[in-house]
Amino acid sequence: MLNVNYPELDAGRDAPRDVVYAEPSNAVPFVWDYTLRDDGGLDISYNGVEPPRSGDMAEIAKDNVTLTLIRTTAGGLGVPARKARGARAVASALR
Repeated sequence: MLNVNYPELDAGRDAPRDVVYAEPSNAVPFVWDYTLRDDGGLDISYNGVEPPRSGDMAEIAKDNVTLTLIRTTAGGLGVPARKARGARAVASALR
């Protein structure tokens, strides 16, 4: 499966910087907090964390569109860049 992420751009910026192939990041972009209320319900909140230094989330933080191959079978989430020639070619052609 091909995963495409388009960054949320800052005001005044109408286009991403680049289109890149990136392996999936293994980081969670938010820290979730659950608080049990007296009535038995839950209050849920989250806070952003620092983006990882590599992978798709790092590239999105740099205002790049990312293409990532995602495995749909067992054996890990992402396809390493060295094995993703087709996706890298698509990313290069979209620049």
